[in-house]
Formats: sequence, C-alpha cells, structure tokens
Amino acid sequence: MTEHDIYRRLWGQAGLWVEHERDRREFGIEFFSRMRASWTYRTPPLGPPIVLGPDFATKVANLIAARQRGLLAPTEMINAAAGG
Repeated sequence: MTEHDIYRRLWGQAGLWVEHERDRREFGIEFFSRMRASWTYRTPPLGPPIVLGPDFATKVANLIAARQRGLLAPTEMINAAAGG
C-alpha cells in the first residue's frame, strides 16, 4: 500500500474523495534545485534558511536526493466532500 492509498483511505473515512491528483515529483526536484542554487552562503534571507538552520544546504541537498531516488513523491491531491 502506498502513501497515496493511505491518504485516500483516510480521506474516505473522513467523508472526502480525491477529485484530482497530480504527480509533483519533477516540480519539487526542480524547485529545490533552483532554490539551492540561488542561495549564497552568507547571512541567509528570511525564509527556509532561517527555519532549517545553519545546515539548511545539507538538508535541501538530502531532500533533492530523496526525491530523485523516488523516496519522496510529492503529489498534489484536490479533495471534495462526499455529496458536496
């Protein structure tokens, strides 16, 4: 059973169904790769570097690598209430 199957099952139990689903893997890889390339290693701008801390570059690199290996599969799922 995939994570997507688990989400669908749990949403069904909550009275929701998946109206639309889109794989966002390539988008995620490209987005984080651009983000990592645009950051300089001086005082970080407001945003993810502040939240992720001083090792943000390593964390982003690990995130990109996990997405490229298929360990993470970002997916956009639009839900609707049953009967709605």
